[in-house]
This record gives sequence, C-alpha cells and structure tokens, in this order.
Amino acid sequence: MAVHKQKHDNRKINRIKASIQNSAQQGNPQYFEIWVDNIKVVPRTHDINRFDSYSEYVDGATTSMEIKLYHGDSMNNDKHIFTWGDSLADEGELNGATINSQIDEKLKEAKRQWDFEQLQKDHDELKEELDKADGYIEELEKKIRELENGPKVSTIGELGSVIAESMIRRNPQWLAKLPYGAGETLAGIIIEDNKRLEQEAGQEQQTETDASFSEQTEFSGIDPKDKPYVDFLRQLEQRFDQQQIVKVMTIIDQLANHHDQIDMVFNLLNNKTQTDA
Repeated sequence: MAVHKQKHDNRKINRIKASIQNSAQQGNPQYFEIWVDNIKVVPRTHDINRFDSYSEYVDGATTSMEIKLYHGDSMNNDKHIFTWGDSLADEGELNGATINSQIDEKLKEAKRQWDFEQLQKDHDELKEELDKADGYIEELEKKIRELENGPKVSTIGELGSVIAESMIRRNPQWLAKLPYGAGETLAGIIIEDNKRLEQEAGQEQQTETDASFSEQTEFSGIDPKDKPYVDFLRQLEQRFDQQQIVKVMTIIDQLANHHDQIDMVFNLLNNKTQTDA
C-alpha cells in the first residue's frame, strides 16, 4: 500500500479521475473512495459520475483530501493525499529539524572521537618525553656515582683538574669553543690562583690608601682575560660542598653533550621555584 502526499493540485486530481475512467472503459472498473478532512464523502464505488461530488465538501477551511484507489475487490489500496495550507511545510520543518538533530549528534560523536584520539596522542608524547627524562636522570646518577667513587679532591684546584681532564677527554670540541682558550688553560689558571692566594695569606692587610693599587695587581699572575673563570670556580667553592660541586659540574658536562635537554632541566627547576614560592 503506497501513500502519496502532496500539496493540493487540481491537475493531479483530474489525472486520477481520468485513470479511473480509462479503467472502466477497458472493462476493468477501478474502485475508489474519497475523504475530506477525515470525513468519508464518497464511499467505495467504481461509479466515476460520483467522483466530483467531493467538491461540495471543500471550502476555505479544508485542510486535506484523500483519494483511495483499491486493488480489485480487496481492501488493499493506494492513497493520494492532497493538503491545503502549511501542513506539508510543517512536516518539512519537522523533518528538517530531525535531520539537523541527527547531523548535530554525528558532529558531537565525531568531536568526541577526535578528542579521544588527541588525548591518546598527547599521552603517548608525554610518555615518550618521560622515558627520555628517566633515561637522562639515570645517566646523570651513573656519572655522579663514577665521580664519587673516583679520585678524591680536597681543593678547588684539584677539582678543576679532575673536571677539566674529564671534560677535555669526553668533549674536546666543546672546550675548544670556549673564548680565549680557557678550556686549554683551565688547570694552569687554577694552580696559579692557588699560589697567589697562599702568598697573600702571609701578607699584612693593605691600607685603604693602597687598596686601589692592590685591586689592580691582584691578578698579576693570571691573564686578566681568565679572571671570570677563576671567579666562577671560587663561587662554586663558596656556595657548594665538595659532593655538590661534583654534581653541578656533572650536570653541566651532561648538558654539554645533550643540548636538547637544556629546556627540560630549566623548566623543571623553574616550575619547582614557582611552586616553592
């Protein structure tokens, strides 16, 4: 049973009427039935002369008309429904709203899937970074243990010699890039500075008048260009104990070999500083 719903159109209604007439002329009468606004106005019949009587029930308030075409003597039929006004438009809007709702649901589902895949991707990237960080930490700890179990140092000069030897052996290209050839003369600078400090320890305190001159000659035994490196090593000795200095220099040594880890270490320390604050 087919249902055909459309706006009221007299031409289509007349074509249905002509089809019924042709069936009758061919000796195969077509039974039909007509309803107006859900009221049966033409009962089931094959008398084509009664077809137009439905028009007596159609006025300005009519909203729908239904023509049923029966299949032979059975109750099976095809329906042709004609509507006036906005009923079809309303149904179209309803169908449109349903379609829009389905589209929205599909979009939400696609977004949920995309969010899940993005989270999975972020998780995998973070896990990879964490694995790299764990490996880097293990490498640092191993190096620290090696240094702690290695030759003991008692002065900043000896410490500098050990570090310089290790760094020159493992990273000659890095020390060669230091300004003024500092990497090649680091051990000599430290030894000269220790001699100067021993000599000054036995001298009497200079007067204020000689202070300016003393400051100018303080590094007479050392190339003035190397003074920043001596000051740096002296600050290490003042601010850290022996084991801490070993660890600090080990970290610098490792960062020299792994430049890609500098930002990670910096962010880690920076975040911890902000958290402590």
